[in-house]
Amino acid sequence: ADEVRVELLDDVPSGAELLCLFEATEAAAALASDSSSAVVCAVPMPTGAGGSVEVSVSLNGQQFSASTATFTYTQSYCNGRKTLTAEEGAIRDHTGAGPSRPYSSCSWRISPGVAGCRVILELLPTADLSAGDDYVEVYDGGVVSPVNLLLRFPDGVDDVADDLSPVVSSGCEMLVRFRTGVFSGRTGFQAVYSSSVLGLTSVEPDAASTNASATTLVVSGHFVTM
Repeated sequence: ADEVRVELLDDVPSGAELLCLFEATEAAAALASDSSSAVVCAVPMPTGAGGSVEVSVSLNGQQFSASTATFTYTQSYCNGRKTLTAEEGAIRDHTGAGPSRPYSSCSWRISPGVAGCRVILELLPTADLSAGDDYVEVYDGGVVSPVNLLLRFPDGVDDVADDLSPVVSSGCEMLVRFRTGVFSGRTGFQAVYSSSVLGLTSVEPDAASTNASATTLVVSGHFVTM
């Protein structure tokens, strides 16, 4: 579960009752396992990217001074930046089933390390995001830069994943960034990627020493349908 840890000035008395308040919403509270003065509160579904929590401690009907702490809402399954070095794989906005969580922030740097390769990424047709609140962006290379933007979805209220073509990097690195806003109930996104050396790899026989009018040339290569 998503949790906020609040450090109190004094130890919590044995047998005390704990209560966490997120604005007007009560949430489960428990003493931290590694401290006698820290309380862990379960975070309810947020209404904003940040907020405050008030911890109330009472014993035998006597209430101690409440402590208030601010927090930023984050998700362990979709937070920060991950580097993917496999030559192929899949990514999604979160683990398990269900809608993507609000105020998620995550990115994947795809860097297989194959000499001369390019990364090919396809957003699956199941992608369903709320235009204006959520988006997934794909960048050529490993950094966020407007000039390297290959894809932004959705880019309008009428965007559907069925209409998208695969995107291909110019080198062996690609960055995927995902952000969500308020809880929309949408199912999020999934994508698959692979890496390959694209383009012409061989011609048989050697075209320089062949009479083209009398010989069939065999052209080999790796290409992607756009």
